[in-house]
Amino acid sequence: MSNKVGLIEKECILVVEGKNDRNVLLSLCKYLHIEELLHVFFLEGKIDLPGLNAILNLSDFHTKVKSFGVIRDADDDPSRAFQSVVTFFAKLNLPQPKRGGEFASNAKIKTGIFILPDNNGKGELETIVAKALEIEHSARMECVDSCLKCMQSKGVDISKADKARVHTYIGASEKPELTIGEAAEACMWTWDGSIFNNLKKFLSTLSSPVLPVSPS
Repeated sequence: MSNKVGLIEKECILVVEGKNDRNVLLSLCKYLHIEELLHVFFLEGKIDLPGLNAILNLSDFHTKVKSFGVIRDADDDPSRAFQSVVTFFAKLNLPQPKRGGEFASNAKIKTGIFILPDNNGKGELETIVAKALEIEHSARMECVDSCLKCMQSKGVDISKADKARVHTYIGASEKPELTIGEAAEACMWTWDGSIFNNLKKFLSTLSSPVLPVSPS
């Protein structure tokens, strides 16, 4: 799945914040058997208007693309994160979904927005991964949490707790050098759990270029 500027490969496009996000979500797409249906772009940072506009200005976008989705982190304010993407969509003359995880469409294109971890709560990609690890590897995650609490007691400021938890888990594994995207590929957690259901539904819907019948 290329991030090369000027290349539209598929009818269905997903835009994410960074390369690690892309690699994690590509792992999930492979699990869902839809990796060949989606072209995944990453913007190397926060989703912004110039980045989205650059994708819409790529050759063949308006003639080829029928489904366009954005996944970004909620960080401290999921409502604000969602509204920022809706505002970008409006400025780009794209249909605007009413809620995170849902889709809107016109006669030409379907659009969707998903705010990690669950369209409602604060957090990021690592938040949902950390929850999966808690379920699948609870004993090891207890050790991770004990380690981080110890560090905090020594004056270490851990501002991104879920990110720290996931990377500490990976760092204590048999392959400590892996990024989170590589850890997803290495199956350090599975995609079977219900914690991923909403995200799986979003990606499955996005990967279908089917549009509603235009009003007569």
